[in-house]
Amino acid sequence: MYKSSSTKIKGLAVATAFVMSLAFAPAAIATSFSLKAGLATTSTIIRQPGGAVDGLPFAIQPIIQIVDSNGNKVTHPAVNVVASIASGSGTLSGTTSQTTAGGAATFTDLVITGTAGPFMLRFTPVGIVQVTSNAFPLAVGAPSKLALARRAAGAVSGSAFTTKPVVRIVDVGGNTVASNASTVSAVASAGAVLIGTATVTAVGGVATFSHLGLKGISGTYSLTFNDGAFTPVSQFIVLVQPGVRILIRVSRSAGVTTIKILNAQRYAGKRAALIVQIKSGSSYIYKTLGSALISRSGVGVLKTKVLIASTSKVIAKIGSRVIARS
Repeated sequence: MYKSSSTKIKGLAVATAFVMSLAFAPAAIATSFSLKAGLATTSTIIRQPGGAVDGLPFAIQPIIQIVDSNGNKVTHPAVNVVASIASGSGTLSGTTSQTTAGGAATFTDLVITGTAGPFMLRFTPVGIVQVTSNAFPLAVGAPSKLALARRAAGAVSGSAFTTKPVVRIVDVGGNTVASNASTVSAVASAGAVLIGTATVTAVGGVATFSHLGLKGISGTYSLTFNDGAFTPVSQFIVLVQPGVRILIRVSRSAGVTTIKILNAQRYAGKRAALIVQIKSGSSYIYKTLGSALISRSGVGVLKTKVLIASTSKVIAKIGSRVIARS
């Protein structure tokens, strides 16, 4: 029994010494360190574009930041960041390429000119993954010009046009300015006079000439629409007499263009020159295709291998007098 007690006492003494050594051992010291950004792999938008009005610089210009794969900002050697339209119908102008400084590219004068509605921009840093902005609206801008939304057609002397002309007041991108209530007036070229209502007040930015017509001798005339604020817009229109509607029909088949003059009985036995009117910039080019002999039934036919674009017009003349226009 004594020997056993001695062993227990020795064991207790060792355990006590171990506990005391732990109590007086020096504490572990934590070492601080900083985590640096990784390699530049992608980009992010730290200020989204906003406040866009057609034709004006954004009120809020975007800022693009180069980041690593975890989104940490990277101080990267300077690269160009190119802005472009990702969605929306229009053109982007201003300074569309900016060079990064400290990894960030700040745009200052971006402008969209186009159709009002939602847009998104794309930003492409050279050699780094691009980023796309949130959707933002492009608002209608200030009135800038007149636009002929619908041309007058069907001019019979003394009657209203069968197709009523419509003029819109639009911003620089062609969006109708609904708040505009301009007074728009129509004027005809010499040789014919306007009948009906020649002055109309725009409603919702749109002036519709519901009762306008021409009176005069047969021929081609110009109609000009003006509101006194912006550049006038014009169109040509062919005027015919009541009961006499001379027509030109153009058809194309197997590389041959067939032109028919119809309802021209009064010119029976006469030869009409057929001339194509081709739009060239802001003016026209005229090319004579040949002539057609008008029969007693009032029909004249010319076939030619000159293909006529759908946007070109054909004019029939007897002498210097225009008798019909497609």
